[in-house]
Amino acid sequence: MTAAPRIAPEAVSFASPTELRNPRTVEIDRLDTLDVLRMINEEDSTVANAVAAVLPQLARAVDYAVASLRAGHRVHYVGAGTSGRLGALDAAELLPTFALEPGRGWSRTLPAVRRPCCAPSKRSRTTRPPVAPTWPAWSPETW
Repeated sequence: MTAAPRIAPEAVSFASPTELRNPRTVEIDRLDTLDVLRMINEEDSTVANAVAAVLPQLARAVDYAVASLRAGHRVHYVGAGTSGRLGALDAAELLPTFALEPGRGWSRTLPAVRRPCCAPSKRSRTTRPPVAPTWPAWSPETW
């Protein structure tokens, strides 16, 4: 394994506003359904501009990740509860999604559980034709 490229700390450290309470949605639990959906939609509409504002930093992070993977390093998933399970699920999908070579050890999952919570998916499962659901299609009339 070769050394990962050096990157300036400011390229990988940041304050995460997603971990703070959103002052625009503090009263969301007191709204009716339509207003809740409007509020969620309004908040979702801010995502594209937020991403556009940091595209140069995002490009540096992606370039660093690609160089690190090419140098033999791994993607690490760490989390507790749902975050740990979702990390394990995402790691299991790396190989079939990106057609990565099996057995290389592309990822390492560290969920806070005592035993593995997910098994890696197999390429053949994701390339089979979809199976039609056996339940009737949902409609407002059947609910």
